[in-house]
Amino acid sequence: PINLKIDQSGALYWNDTPVDELGLKAQFAVIAQQAQDKQPEIQIKAADAVAYQYVATVLADAKQYNLVKIGFTDSNSQ
Repeated sequence: PINLKIDQSGALYWNDTPVDELGLKAQFAVIAQQAQDKQPEIQIKAADAVAYQYVATVLADAKQYNLVKIGFTDSNSQ
């Protein structure tokens, strides 16, 4: 799975590497080229205090690339 962290300021981390929204879309485009059943799951770990707009933007971007394997992980776990 791919770990996508959203911190409380809305900053994005793709497998612990900082990424901006354009970089995130580039990563989504790469995944979208794979057959849907072969795509890795994207596990979103959003900080408790993050504004929902940041999560909604990530979900909308994922939908734009027809990514379907998306889950959420507990923001309190390491």
